[in-house]
Amino acid sequence: MGPRRGPRGEKPKFNIVSFKKILKYMKPYNLAIIFAIILAILSAIATIIGPDKIKELTDEISSTMMTGINLDNVMKIALSLITLYGMSAILGYSQQFIMATVTQKTANRLRSDMDKKLYLLPLAFFDKNSRGEILSKVTNDVDTIAQTLSSSIANLFSSIVLFFGILIMMFVTNWVLAIVTIVTSSLGVILMPIIMGKSQKFFVGNQMLLGKMNGQIEEIYTNHNVVKAFNAISEEKNKFNETNNNLKESNWKSQFI
Repeated sequence: MGPRRGPRGEKPKFNIVSFKKILKYMKPYNLAIIFAIILAILSAIATIIGPDKIKELTDEISSTMMTGINLDNVMKIALSLITLYGMSAILGYSQQFIMATVTQKTANRLRSDMDKKLYLLPLAFFDKNSRGEILSKVTNDVDTIAQTLSSSIANLFSSIVLFFGILIMMFVTNWVLAIVTIVTSSLGVILMPIIMGKSQKFFVGNQMLLGKMNGQIEEIYTNHNVVKAFNAISEEKNKFNETNNNLKESNWKSQFI
């Protein structure tokens, strides 16, 4: 999969080789992924049309309020609105279900291949890496990849459709408010890289500390008798508490920022 992270303090860079390998793992599920993308796009379209139906419903009520509200027309618009949002919810759920299934199958295959690879690695690899660190890569890192893939691939296309669809609807509704919204939102786009740059080091720290903590736990439980024999229980507790507190602090900062 390529290097998981650089030296301490270095920001991880996008690894195109690793990304291509992950896409190869997902190749058997290409049809399912394409179907999920189509569902995500349709769900986004239904979401875009929804507010226009709400406007239609509001106009119908306000225009006939003085002369008497036409309940038949109101019910028709309301039912179409419920149907639209219901379809959006079903399509969105189906898309998430398909992507969750695909990513979990991909993660399952990835873990199996990693397990096979571990049996072929030289002993020098296990001397340089703690068992807890290796365990963290096989479990936590693969879970992170699966969660990212599950929430990113189909959502990327639906977000693009939502972005341009909402943009068009905004200009159709009121071009002045559309420009005001775009200008103010642009400030967020400018600030986002700064915020991400500050939070990224904490996310990297989370993975490093998680691997370290898993290594400590695995080694302490495996060598429990040795730890007791050398009366090192207090020392190991202090080490674990220090790592655990650092992980809590790093995790809190990453989520907060």
